[in-house]
Amino acid sequence: MFKTVPVLKTVPVGLVIVGLLTIGGVGGTSAASATARLPATVPVTVMGGQGTSQGARPTVEVRVGNSNPVPVLLDTGSSGLHIFNTAVNTGTGSGVTLTSQPSNITYSGGHRFTGVVANAVITIGSSATQMPVPFAYVEQASCIASKPTCPASGGIPGFEQSGAYGILGIGTQSSGGGIVSPILGMHGVLGKKWSLHLSGTTGVLTLGAHLHVRRSITTIQMTQTGSSAGEALWEDSRLPLCVSVGPASECVPGLFDSGTYTMQISGPALDQAPTTPGTDHVEAGTPVAVALSGGAAPFWTFAAGTTKSEDLLTVKTDRGPFVNTGVQAFYDFTITYDDTSGQILLSR
Repeated sequence: MFKTVPVLKTVPVGLVIVGLLTIGGVGGTSAASATARLPATVPVTVMGGQGTSQGARPTVEVRVGNSNPVPVLLDTGSSGLHIFNTAVNTGTGSGVTLTSQPSNITYSGGHRFTGVVANAVITIGSSATQMPVPFAYVEQASCIASKPTCPASGGIPGFEQSGAYGILGIGTQSSGGGIVSPILGMHGVLGKKWSLHLSGTTGVLTLGAHLHVRRSITTIQMTQTGSSAGEALWEDSRLPLCVSVGPASECVPGLFDSGTYTMQISGPALDQAPTTPGTDHVEAGTPVAVALSGGAAPFWTFAAGTTKSEDLLTVKTDRGPFVNTGVQAFYDFTITYDDTSGQILLSR
């Protein structure tokens, strides 16, 4: 769910992710430290699904402070937790501290969340950040003027009717003012590597994921854009990809985005891809190939189809050169993010 405006857009934060582990046990290693070395799996539930009208929308449960856990959309195309105030307790003993710093993020779907920055321990599945980290406490949801029928057209109550109480962005960048993925605040290796794979209406987000080098399809190197509390931040929305769609071929910046229901392409050459008359859908049966810029062979090939979140491609002629693989890439691959090396690994 690629954000169209830098999250700072008014947005928050600098994520603090440095904390202390209790030292104890044999050899001075605590149970918490030992557990932090193991991969932790977070169940993913897909709302809708491939071929449904809304496409596949992966969700995970998060808990803010001492609030009850709630489902939120899982989005690799944005950064930071943006959660509705209806899902967060802020009273005494809640574990949540509100600030007066405004937060404001607008997603590519046209929905805009506004509120304030807050701090709390964030739990994703059963894994929690080492200490309180910044997140966006969303007080209002609306649509931008050019997209009045966006998912937030009914405000927060309307968005919640879909079954999600906000968006968890786990991209590797900063949301402008400093909001970053809460995963970076996890203990040890849980905050260093993570992967996502979807299958049908379920999936798994793995924290502390092992790099399956033997099953590797390709590795993509990102460019470092800075750091947050000592953790590296990486440019994950300008990956060097070359896309061929039938006779149209172009090398453009790319993004693996679990928050977008179908693959989107744009650019002077890609705009010429064959489409079904009266639509922006690439003609079914058109061969599609994706390769690394300068790479010898495509790492991903398939035929365009008509199934959302599976093989549907749309041509966005009103945008600059870009390819958003959409959620379907996470069905075809296990995609692992390595914050230490700044690499994205695709495996099967």
